Amino acid sequence: MKAGASPDSRRELLQLRLYRAAVVVALVVAPAAYVANEIVRDPRIAFLLPSFTAQWARHPAHDFIRYRGFEMIEDVEFSRTFHADPDTADLELRFRAFGQQVEVAVNGRVVFNGENDDWKRIRSIRLRDAVRPGTNRLTVRVHNALGIPVLLVEEPPALRTPDHWRASLGPDFSDERDTVSPLARQARPGPLQRWPWLVAVSVVWLAGWAAVAVLCCLDGRAAARAAAVPARPRQVEHLLPGILILAALCLNLANAHAYPFRRSPFDWMGHVAYVERVAATWRAPLATDGWQMFQPPLYYFLAALLYRCFGGSSDPGAALKAVQFIDAVAGTLLPVVTWLQLRLLRPHDVRGTWVATAIVAFLPMSLYMNPLISNEAFAGTVIALSTYLLLRLLRRHAPAPRDAALAGIAAGAGLLAKFTGLFSALTGIVCLLGAAVTTRRSDWRRAFAVYAVCAGLVGGWFYLRNALVFGTPFVGAWSPASGFAFVQEPSFRTPGFLLTGGRVFFQHPATALWTGLLDGHYATLWADPHFNFFSQGDDRGFFWMSILLLLGVAPTVATLLGLGRVARRALASPRNLRALAMIMVIVTTWWSLLLFALAVPTYSSIKAFYWLSLVPSLAVCLATGRAVIARRMPRACKLLDATVCGSAVLSACLFRF
Repeated sequence: MKAGASPDSRRELLQLRLYRAAVVVALVVAPAAYVANEIVRDPRIAFLLPSFTAQWARHPAHDFIRYRGFEMIEDVEFSRTFHADPDTADLELRFRAFGQQVEVAVNGRVVFNGENDDWKRIRSIRLRDAVRPGTNRLTVRVHNALGIPVLLVEEPPALRTPDHWRASLGPDFSDERDTVSPLARQARPGPLQRWPWLVAVSVVWLAGWAAVAVLCCLDGRAAARAAAVPARPRQVEHLLPGILILAALCLNLANAHAYPFRRSPFDWMGHVAYVERVAATWRAPLATDGWQMFQPPLYYFLAALLYRCFGGSSDPGAALKAVQFIDAVAGTLLPVVTWLQLRLLRPHDVRGTWVATAIVAFLPMSLYMNPLISNEAFAGTVIALSTYLLLRLLRRHAPAPRDAALAGIAAGAGLLAKFTGLFSALTGIVCLLGAAVTTRRSDWRRAFAVYAVCAGLVGGWFYLRNALVFGTPFVGAWSPASGFAFVQEPSFRTPGFLLTGGRVFFQHPATALWTGLLDGHYATLWADPHFNFFSQGDDRGFFWMSILLLLGVAPTVATLLGLGRVARRALASPRNLRALAMIMVIVTTWWSLLLFALAVPTYSSIKAFYWLSLVPSLAVCLATGRAVIARRMPRACKLLDATVCGSAVLSACLFRF
């Protein structure tokens, strides 16, 4: 602070520092502390805490799941032999076991048998009375109804896992085999591994864009502005995005017409049952009524209306085919919302708008989701629209009640479309409340009240009903309260799963769902690892998807650079409400997805289309990052543009069913 600063300047500087601290604490520090506490202390979070002295161990063939009637083997016996001298001091076994019940025996004599509800706590059991001089056999039998039983022994040093430990499956415990790491899976090389020169090119490509990211981050100049472009009529500026969106619409409609909805791996039976139930009763079901009936009901009421109009139960084939076109149209509206948001926030960045619209219109994740009977594409577009209307409201110097009501109604519709609509609605409430408090103006107070009331009246009833019936506003098929709780691989998480990434470029795309959180989301964004359009044996398709994964690095780097710039703008002043709103909705949604991946530790909980609603905001970040690259490295910007065009063409060719 300068010596001659006035009291008003000092007060403003203090307020700015407090604002920045509050934003960082609210969006980073507090959520990180909460997640860390859940990981370390909550036994309901199946996270294998690391050890500095030993490693977790599991049975090598224990890949069974409980899903739609298939039963998982819940008991595993871990065993090993050890030698004890006559003068061996008292042995104390210190271990953790992922399971609800544990039985420890030495030489057939049970020394402990009891509940293990707090399985993250280290248990200590004295073995002295059961150990005899010479050879001894130690067995630890673990029962786990929530996942694959796993064992960690830290003490004594001679008995640490996984060395010399063996495991056998219940109920007869006869197939004794050497234990393996919980992350051990059969390696599946990627399609590019057949050609070493392609691997070398991939490494150079990744290193090059990493260098671009580092150099742009080191650029200390002011925030990027859009590159100057020659003046052109407004009709010309809108022509290319219009052509791109029209082409995407034609592709999505053709896919919806050709794609058999029963092929979908994403619970089509549950979605169809929901639609048929609503069409018969015109009432929103409870989570206990069906596999997918925990979902908010907006999509299903619209689908039921279309289902009835096209024959309903008298002609279910034609009626359900008509329902497929809902997401085909809704998915095409997502690049429309993207274009509107880009025009709102970056009105002079014509080329950035073109590039971002192109990548969204032909995003692989959208193309393989749009022909399905599912609420994903519809919900993503509705929530994205609510975010756009909020940003438009925050742009107003004097917000009108009509605009606040429209944004609030859209936020309520987002709440009725999917659970992630909560974060757009909460962002609106926080930002409008902040504007009302900081400006002390009645129009912002009125806008806040209108927005909150409209959002609550439209979407709040569903969550209130859940709270009254189940004791919590959020109930899913994974919740015991729904009666449909299930177990899928891997049934636990590890530090490596959360913190590592990059293997998706050198392994088969389908393995990304197990290798790491970042790899899984990246693969489902740029490829089809869930086999929605492609079969497991389609080597040609997955080869080109591996190329798409590499091409996606360029726009991903630009998006991350832009995200950093938007975050800086949000922290620069409390008046940058639009930047703050974008950062809030992105960060809170991502924290929720991280918690969901921890609470539901299965491969099916790693899906990029859970954050489809963030695509327009991330597209703004992409255009912002492109401007940063254009100013710092113009040739890299041209390469980025060419890469986006190539990936859009390749994606359109690949995902044409």
